[in-house]
Amino acid sequence: MQREPRQMTKAIKLTQVNNPKSITILPVVDAPTNAKVLMQIYTGVVAFDFNQSSQDTIIHDSITCFVPYEDYTLQKYDSLEAQITAIGSLTSIYQDNTPSLAAVDETKVELQSIDFLGDSGIVLVLTAKVAAMRGSAGALAYQVTIVCEPVPLDQRVDEGKNIAPPTT
Repeated sequence: MQREPRQMTKAIKLTQVNNPKSITILPVVDAPTNAKVLMQIYTGVVAFDFNQSSQDTIIHDSITCFVPYEDYTLQKYDSLEAQITAIGSLTSIYQDNTPSLAAVDETKVELQSIDFLGDSGIVLVLTAKVAAMRGSAGALAYQVTIVCEPVPLDQRVDEGKNIAPPTT
């Protein structure tokens, strides 16, 4: 079985984030520090096209997207400091009648400072590394939990659904 090097990260537009949901718990008291903190939980499904049909070769790829509210706006945070937990799993796998492989190698979410056309801010960006052999993957379900200093919940980026994070 051969392995190919990772490809360049693909930026996914908000139009490809399906059924985003969120819940906000404000304020909660962080037991170790006794400080008030904001806790938010985001979920959704990211649709993408990762087709790998060659024989006996595992192909690796990365996708990145913003983590939106239900209305596809993005929460602006005041600091890059936060506790973040992310879970991702493939929810759409296609294969022929042969044994195949599809997996999530890594899911991470970071706060990143982004310059938009009409705005700028610190927002959540999800990155997932996926792999496949003799098959395709088409969707990734995610859950993100963030605990940070309280921020105004109406402090949002609203640039429309055709935006995607920059890639490096």
